[in-house]
Amino acid sequence: MRTTGVTKEVRMPVKLLPSKPSLEHLKYQARDLLNALSQGNADAVARTREFHPRYARLSDAEIRTLKFSLADAQLVIAREYGFHSWPKLKQHIEVSPQATAPVGGLLPGFKPPAGPVELKQKWPLGACIVREMDMKQSSEIHTPGKADPMKAELSLTSQYAYTVVAELPQEGREVELQHLNFRLESDSDGYLWRYDSTRSSAADHTEIAKVFKTILRAKVRYILDASNQVERMEGLDELLNRLNLYEGARLKPGMTWDNQALDKVLSRLQTGTRQPLDYAAWGLKRMFNEDYFKGKLDPSYFPGRAVQPGDTWTFSLESRKNQRSFLNVNIARECTVTFRSWEMRGDRLCARLDFHGIEKTSPQARSETARTISPVTEGIFSGVTWFDPELGRGIEANVSRDFKVTSNKIATPVSLAKPLLQPATDYHHQRITEKLLSVKGPG
Repeated sequence: MRTTGVTKEVRMPVKLLPSKPSLEHLKYQARDLLNALSQGNADAVARTREFHPRYARLSDAEIRTLKFSLADAQLVIAREYGFHSWPKLKQHIEVSPQATAPVGGLLPGFKPPAGPVELKQKWPLGACIVREMDMKQSSEIHTPGKADPMKAELSLTSQYAYTVVAELPQEGREVELQHLNFRLESDSDGYLWRYDSTRSSAADHTEIAKVFKTILRAKVRYILDASNQVERMEGLDELLNRLNLYEGARLKPGMTWDNQALDKVLSRLQTGTRQPLDYAAWGLKRMFNEDYFKGKLDPSYFPGRAVQPGDTWTFSLESRKNQRSFLNVNIARECTVTFRSWEMRGDRLCARLDFHGIEKTSPQARSETARTISPVTEGIFSGVTWFDPELGRGIEANVSRDFKVTSNKIATPVSLAKPLLQPATDYHHQRITEKLLSVKGPG
């Protein structure tokens, strides 16, 4: 049977090539898409149906049963940029004026170091480093008893500043982190909501605004040793207590949890009666946890030795148990980093570091009732970061993350007498960009 998809014309591009397109970066986009398809990610499935001529009439479920090749993913990427095929896109980049640039993207007169270099963050006293993070997330939320999943889009941008406030004995540092502003846009099943902390609006009185205002008022101070390891954080406990991760789930002095109380709280959180903004606020409180703040200065990414192009290293991370949460899980991450080359990023000579890895939770349940089961997360991530050894700062990073969360949810309609928990899997795709905006003072 002949499908109309074979002769489907290339649609108007949804993406525009940058002024200096990188074929290598486009290859990583294709690999990210292929990985996302293997995870059944909703956004990846929708993009494939939209731009791959063979799958225009297939449903989400049908596409998820297929096996895709890297060539399939490359075709989707090419058509998203308005090209008929991957070879056409490749040819366009190779014959463009930028193709005559020196290998590695180095400008004339710039010479990379001849041997290994140390990749280490620098914290000169008095420096103020301002960075920006932009995250875009698409989600497909499945609820037992509902035929169609809820689809949600989230865009979050934040700017934050590090200030080096003190030098400590043995070359340690005291660094203060403060968030400067937030911008958020949430679209959940057609419910569109925007918030900008720099502007006054009716959104200032919502639960989401309360979360952001609490974070903006807080300062978290890091005590670093000579190796930039975080020895302790000050001000974080007070912030997390104010955020009150699970409303209504706090204990009164002298009281302890029992299984019945836990089940009641879980039922309230999982009944599906929350409005879209309540879900977004709850998700934000989970995002701004201890791991988030520790990860802002975690040096695990760096090899701890001098390296040069071609070197590869690995590292592992495991999140600490959140003592404030009755959903008590650990998240283990395994990552491989490759020093790909020296490249110019703006006017800075940077080490280009490519990375990829996996993450997975080890669930634990505190309740003995089999109805309180912690969610399980499985995912992959990859990306590239440009690090300037002279400045001791990351200039830019692009990350792609695909993960699914499997958990027990209360089926709808809810029976008040005996709620029925059923397994459901939610799919999420994230693209995160971090950039260095400015460095004031020493360094």
